[in-house]
Amino acid sequence: MPKTLTLLTSGTRGDVQPYLALGLGLQEAGYAVRIATHASFAAAAEGRGLPVMLLADNPSDLFAKPGGEHALRWRGNPIRNLRATLQFWRAARPLFTRLIDRAWQVCQGSDAIIIGLPTLWGQHIADALQVPCLRCLLQPLTPTGDFSSPLLPFTFSLGAAYNRLTHQLVEQAIWQSWRGAINRWRRETLHAGSAPWRARSDRLPTLYGFSSIVVPRPPDWSPNQFITGYWFLPSVEWTPSARLVHFLEAGSPPAYVGFGSLTLGQPLATLKIVTQALEATGLRAILAVSRDVAHASLPDFILPVTDVPHGWLFPHMAGIIQHGGAGTTGAALRSGTPTLGLPHAADQFFWSRRVAALGAGPEPIPLESLTVDKLVKALRQLTHDPGLRSNVQAMGQVIAKENGVASAVEIIRTLM
Repeated sequence: MPKTLTLLTSGTRGDVQPYLALGLGLQEAGYAVRIATHASFAAAAEGRGLPVMLLADNPSDLFAKPGGEHALRWRGNPIRNLRATLQFWRAARPLFTRLIDRAWQVCQGSDAIIIGLPTLWGQHIADALQVPCLRCLLQPLTPTGDFSSPLLPFTFSLGAAYNRLTHQLVEQAIWQSWRGAINRWRRETLHAGSAPWRARSDRLPTLYGFSSIVVPRPPDWSPNQFITGYWFLPSVEWTPSARLVHFLEAGSPPAYVGFGSLTLGQPLATLKIVTQALEATGLRAILAVSRDVAHASLPDFILPVTDVPHGWLFPHMAGIIQHGGAGTTGAALRSGTPTLGLPHAADQFFWSRRVAALGAGPEPIPLESLTVDKLVKALRQLTHDPGLRSNVQAMGQVIAKENGVASAVEIIRTLM
């Protein structure tokens, strides 16, 4: 019988989609794959032929609640952010409890469990089931002296020791967030004692779903840390709407504008700045509509769209303006299109800085400090600097030749 692999995946669409690609690759390799995720992602998995085991409530949905847009933010009003973060943790605790309880149920019968950043707690379930646990991550979380934790927005470094310390502190912050729910589950379900204060997750085999030309492998990582290349979903037949085709053909190539799944603090004010900067530079744009701006009034030179595949759309763009998410950044680099990051949370700062450091886009502009003047200057560089386009096109050719899913499947086969 084929071995059963359960992929525990939670968070936003950007967190979940790469695991669908990985699941497909493992399924094609002969494994019995189960995607354990939330109801909002079930259709996407089942539409690709992947069996789904439903988890309980998604803690990431709390960011869409009133005040949630300020939770876990590092910049802006610190008192407001702290209050929102405390409110988030209070609301999230019962969700954490139900999520672990349900994950324990759906993971029964697994021969191995694959976890991501939002499901790092799955290691404890794998330990209880006495099955292998593989970390498959989209951000370089293994401690290193090369760079600080990608989950921090700070741009400075005080050296290798400081960088390693930031990784350890972030790991502890994640553990402290889940510790109560994990230990309650251990007491009530396993009749066991509390988990160790540090699970030494860096010892687990870890596969990273990004390209080594974007983040070179640090020399101080252990041999069981692997960079495979991006986990892109296979292309499917997709037909653009007549409206989208007409817009693309009606003038010079437009820019893409997208803010990702996380709620913005001031979405309409941000959209106003972007609109004014586009108008000042004479750029047209395609706007990926999120719940923040779904009802906004837009000028004729901005076309709102939903669910247009990045792999199809990005090569048609003059430039890409986006939040700096791991998946969107990877798709932008693969397309060979210069990219500007407007980060506002989590690892978005890290990826936006990497793009600029690689010469694939202008210096990022944190969303909280965005102004029309700053954006106009960045847009002119984004769309008119031949060096940027040359650099990113060369990177795109390399990334397009990589097969991150196949590499990951082969590593998992060896580890299993």
